[in-house]
Amino acid sequence: DLHIHTVSTKRDKPFAFSIEKLKGYVIQEKVDLIAITNHNLFDAQQFSDITNALPIKVFPGIEVDIEGGHLIVITDPSDIDDFTEKCAKVYRLNETSEDSYISEAQFMEIFNDLGKYILIPHYEKEPKLPLERVPQISPYIKCGEACSAKKFIYMQSRSEKLVPVLFSDWRVEEKAQFPLGRQTYIDIDDVNMMSLKYALTD
Repeated sequence: DLHIHTVSTKRDKPFAFSIEKLKGYVIQEKVDLIAITNHNLFDAQQFSDITNALPIKVFPGIEVDIEGGHLIVITDPSDIDDFTEKCAKVYRLNETSEDSYISEAQFMEIFNDLGKYILIPHYEKEPKLPLERVPQISPYIKCGEACSAKKFIYMQSRSEKLVPVLFSDWRVEEKAQFPLGRQTYIDIDDVNMMSLKYALTD
């Protein structure tokens, strides 16, 4: 499940994060890997706390408001120091932007080595990120997020569509229900960044 929210930002209704709820979710639903992808924000200390509390792998990520759509950016945990600095720049830009999103040029200036990330746009999901709006980024995008199982199947049946993925987009709070059936099964032997990137091209 590579799309989980743990910090309430201006893009969310206020919620109070629960680490026990997140732990219960990954154990009950047998999730092998999650990514923490808050809106325009990466909290390194909270990420460390979550990583230490969970019995599974956790990848650092961010959901960026870019060119009117949303783009998830995920990196390897070994890249966390550089990623934290880059995400701080995204936060500052989005906080000061009149349009509440950054341009492709601004994104490229921050994340200048796109090959080391997994990039997942809202594709069959609002707010969509049309790939023609991000021509420099689009060659690095191999999969796209669907909003439902029905949209996932639709994307899977169309050769011109990106590889479909379906995630929870869950705000982890104590009163929230577990997001059942909103994960993507990926057939890999070892859960690591390289295997994941390769699988998401197929």
